[in-house]
Amino acid sequence: MVKGKIFARFTRGTIVVKLPAARVAELVAARVGTHCDPGRGRLRKWLEVTSSKASWIDLALEAYAFVNGDRGRAK
Repeated sequence: MVKGKIFARFTRGTIVVKLPAARVAELVAARVGTHCDPGRGRLRKWLEVTSSKASWIDLALEAYAFVNGDRGRAK
C-alpha cells in the first residue's frame, strides 16, 4: 500500500496492478495481461498480468508511482 491505497496485489497465482486506464489498455493490447474484473462485470483500472515474460517488479514500480501521484512512469 502507498498513502493508504493498494497499488498491487497477488491473486490467483499472478500479480494485479493499478495503472491509468490508457496504460492498462496499452498493456492489454500488447498481451501483457487482461483487464481485472472483480466479478461484477465492471472493468477497473487494474491489470491482471498473464504474460510470463512481463516483469512483475517493473509493473509494481509503475503502479506504485501511479498511486503515489508521481508524474510519468517509474524507472
